[in-house]
Amino acid sequence: MTRDRAMAAEQAHGAPPRRIAVTIPILTNIVRAIAGEDFQLTTILHGTADPHSFEPTPKDAFRVAGSELLFGIGGHFDEWAVRLFGAGSAKAKCPAVFFLNQLSESERREYLLLSSDAEDEHHHADEGFDPHIWLDPILVRELLVPRITTAFSACYGEASEFEARAKSFSAELTTLDQALRAQLSNLNSRKFLAIHSSWTYYCRRYGLTCIGELESSPAKRASMRRMVALVELARSKNVELVVADNAIDAITANKVAAELSGRVAVIDPLGINSLESRASYADVLNNITTELRTALGS
Repeated sequence: MTRDRAMAAEQAHGAPPRRIAVTIPILTNIVRAIAGEDFQLTTILHGTADPHSFEPTPKDAFRVAGSELLFGIGGHFDEWAVRLFGAGSAKAKCPAVFFLNQLSESERREYLLLSSDAEDEHHHADEGFDPHIWLDPILVRELLVPRITTAFSACYGEASEFEARAKSFSAELTTLDQALRAQLSNLNSRKFLAIHSSWTYYCRRYGLTCIGELESSPAKRASMRRMVALVELARSKNVELVVADNAIDAITANKVAAELSGRVAVIDPLGINSLESRASYADVLNNITTELRTALGS
């Protein structure tokens, strides 16, 4: 009996679904592509919460209770999930998967970039690496997909089923990368200023330039001195677009844009709204790219 049939039989007899916890929404989209539809995925981060400053509540612990497996980005980005998973999931049967923590030294050197605050006492991830790898579909294909597949296969068996979905999803990611590259091929401008340092990998992949970020993390608000310096830099480079991750960042972004006589684009890098609609990872990246292309002008 295959795992799908076995699970259908279990559910027919009232057995609870197998539960997986995931730290951020867009990672849920990625994990679902390999897990299939037979698992109940719970995204820990919700609403307008920010992963850098998120403080889990007892309600969050209850939501992940019974989860057998946890997926997170790693490092200091979502380290709060380690405590939450341990507190709320006594039934965990498999080790938690935090991608940045599992990379080899050679992989880190080849694929990762330093975070903008790597010289400060606060680091996004181990050794100061930028954690926002999910915004590059090729990094998702090379770094996340193999580890998700291995984790499911080790935890639940039936490796061929997970490997088949992983192969299909990897092909989709290759096609997605080509489509995004085409969407961003003819722009009036390829430069912008960001409130938060979410866009480094995306910019590297698609030939865009984020000339600077006001805040290395939402917990470290920009000083007036830094704001003035970045406004002057933006003026010198004729940059008029300020990108904010959310409505809270948009308050600061509007102040900066006013100084530049520029404009603001609020673009969510976490895919917060994708969960309710069950949008795919490709849908989220296509929406992000469409919004950014429109803001930059094409």
